[in-house]
Amino acid sequence: MSVNYDQQKQEQPVRSNKFEQPHDQRNDLIDSGVAFIVSFGFFMTVFAIFVLFEIISQLT
Repeated sequence: MSVNYDQQKQEQPVRSNKFEQPHDQRNDLIDSGVAFIVSFGFFMTVFAIFVLFEIISQLT
């Protein structure tokens, strides 16, 4: 009976987070990079819009 328990224990994937699903194999570095790019793009878009408003207000 202990052999079956040892075999089951070895077959389970090793996860750093016990709440992480077994099918979730994405890399945390990739996730954080994507989040940085998306948030940077959002704030650059907001900045560009305000710069355009500033340029338009100076022209009128």
